[in-house]
Amino acid sequence: MEELLALIGRESGLHTVTTALRRTVERDRPAVVGSLHVTCSDEAEWETATAFQHDFVERLLPPLKVGR
Repeated sequence: MEELLALIGRESGLHTVTTALRRTVERDRPAVVGSLHVTCSDEAEWETATAFQHDFVERLLPPLKVGR
């Protein structure tokens, strides 16, 4: 969790936050994991959604009906 807390209020690369989130979940091993990606609608929205999809969703969640 400390890795995620250190990112609050700092500008980071697209994959930095999603990778830190994934590592935290892998380390803490919760019984259930879900996701909801929320972002602002600016020029980076597509890139951040893609990073979240690749770095978190595809690695941790079952291959169910994934919305994009």
